[in-house]
Amino acid sequence: YRMSQSKKDEVTIAVVAFGYIASSIVFTIWNWENIGDLRLLVLYGHIGGALLIGYICESIAKNYELNTDDLLSEINLDFEGNLGRANFWIIFLGLFLFVDVFLVALDVIIFGWDPSYDYSDWLSYSMIATYFTLLPTLAIGARRLHDTGRSGWWQLLYLTIIGIAVLIIFWAQETKQEKDNVKASFAKEIERLSELKNKGAITEEEYSKAKSKILT
Repeated sequence: YRMSQSKKDEVTIAVVAFGYIASSIVFTIWNWENIGDLRLLVLYGHIGGALLIGYICESIAKNYELNTDDLLSEINLDFEGNLGRANFWIIFLGLFLFVDVFLVALDVIIFGWDPSYDYSDWLSYSMIATYFTLLPTLAIGARRLHDTGRSGWWQLLYLTIIGIAVLIIFWAQETKQEKDNVKASFAKEIERLSELKNKGAITEEEYSKAKSKILT
């Protein structure tokens, strides 16, 4: 099963990466005249941007002692299972910086704020990348929500625009298992204090102070 899942992950990454590369090449040729003297910027800009963003994400991953290969394998179409907070944010950051920051900036530099080519509302470097990364992004978002004990369907909040802020709050929360472990630890400690109070080892006042300290 693991081998099968690994192959599926590799296929997803290949489709996203090579699909975008092929589509952006076609888009560049289609807009050859509109791009004009900035054609080299398209090539070297993509390479430089990808390397820079990859370096940033790899550096963050090292700080969290995470393997970048494992992070890449999380870019798939699996809407089941869980995804840890650090893993999610590094992947999400990489996709966001490339698609919504770098490529948007590249589009503006090359075509301006009001592009005049046909279908400009639907076709640009950033839009093409969005089409290829949309499902993998939704998949990692769903698995992160599962990790916090929520349904992946919460991502329907995307449609409300303002609901994106709510999703960010959910994604930033700790793993549900960690929460449950902390609650269980608190309950166990309060139970121990209660036993000490019942045995007369601590006073009611000491019990109340210790309990208040644990709960805060």
